[in-house]
Order: sequence, then C-alpha cells, then structure tokens
Amino acid sequence: MTGVADLWQEAAELGGRGHYTTSWSTLDRLAVEEPRWASLALSMRGSHLRQVGDVRAAREHDARALALSCDDESRADALLGLAADDVAEGHAGAAYDYLERSGVLAAAGWRTLTRQSWVSAELALLEGDAQAAIDAGERALAACAGRSQRHEAKSLLVIDAARGSSTPAPVCGEAIVRAAPLMLSGGWATLEWPAALIADDLVRAGRATPDLTREIDALRSRGASAVLTVAAGLPEELRARWLDGPAARRLLPSDG
Repeated sequence: MTGVADLWQEAAELGGRGHYTTSWSTLDRLAVEEPRWASLALSMRGSHLRQVGDVRAAREHDARALALSCDDESRADALLGLAADDVAEGHAGAAYDYLERSGVLAAAGWRTLTRQSWVSAELALLEGDAQAAIDAGERALAACAGRSQRHEAKSLLVIDAARGSSTPAPVCGEAIVRAAPLMLSGGWATLEWPAALIADDLVRAGRATPDLTREIDALRSRGASAVLTVAAGLPEELRARWLDGPAARRLLPSDG
C-alpha cells in the first residue's frame, strides 16, 4: 500500500513536471490524513497556484496550511508559502515577517531550508539587493546539493536570476547551462519556462555567456513546450489565465 509520504512525493514530482491536475488529485488523498500531511498538501497546492499566477488562491491554501500545521516542517512550509505570496504581491515587510517566523523551523530540514533560501532571494530581489539574493541562492544550492536534482536546478536558476540583476553587470548564464541537463533528465517543465525567460533576458541585455548564447534557441523552444505542458495540466479556468499570462505571451508564437 502506498504510504502518505510516498503520496506526497508523487504529488511533488507530478507538480514539478507541470501535471498539476493529477498532482492535486493525489493531494486530495492527503487532505483527509492527519493534520501534518493535510497541511503539507495545502502548502504544496498553494505553491502550484502561485506558480501559475493565482496568488489569491495560493494565500488561502497557505493560510489553511498554517492553521493545520503541527510540526516544524509543516509550519515552516506554511509560513514560507505566505512569505512567497507577499513577495509575489510586492509586500516586502509582510514577507520579511513570515520569513523571520520560519526561522529555525525551516533550518531543521534541507528541503525547508532550501525553500527558505529561495524566498529570501526573491525578497532580496524585490528590495533591489542583488548580492543578498545571490548569497541566498548559494545557500539554497548548498542545502539541497546531492539530495534533489529538481531543487538543485531551481537553485541554479535563482543564482543566475540574481546575478543578472546585479550592478556592475556581470556575464551570466553558467548556472542555467549547468541546470539544463538536470531539468531535461527530470522533465521539470515548471523549471524550463522560467529558465527560458531568465536566459532570454540575459541574451537580450548582452550579458549572457557564449555557452548560454549558443543554447538560447533550444532553451526558448523547451520553454515554449513547457508552457503548453503546464497549460495541459491545468483546469480550464486556470488554463485560460495561464495562456494569457506573461510567460505564455513571451514564449509562445504570436499565433499560438
């Protein structure tokens, strides 16, 4: 019989590949479990909703996750979700408060520590502190190294996004090139479209390494395919919003 931890991992992998509706069906099976797993399931679904631009629904799930949280991991996940919601809406002060509250709770496990570092990087970018964002991305990579290719790949994207925002302008893209085989091996569609956007920004700004410049067409193509994969994995009402969103408008052909 599949245990609850296996169901949670299955949902995480499905979500990472952009198969959101299937992932949510799996998470629904966790919603009736003990509060810890119900809370973790709500946090994961909140993360998925935030990724496709429905921050209001994400916040509702994260708030419910916090109410149900009963141990360090579930409480940290919920607090970090709420912090990420505030970053997405530009509320730096509120995001900082949630990050502070996650504190040692998140540091107790590599996964929550990685997530805490990602949100810290996003908050630093919101506040215009590129070096703090780079440092947070490096902490995330150190926390997850050798544990999860998906987390490693996302951490590398965070690092290049942060480097790309720094002044004076460095030449960037090494991290994206390192992340590319990790994304391909896992089929992580939810990382391929952000990678394409970050790479495209660097190339357009003349700040990409030669290796990244050579790979840009392939990255854009995989990013466009990833946008469509995500769209196929969403319910109809969210699919329309996703396909009208910034990632689809930038990566899909104008007639597509």
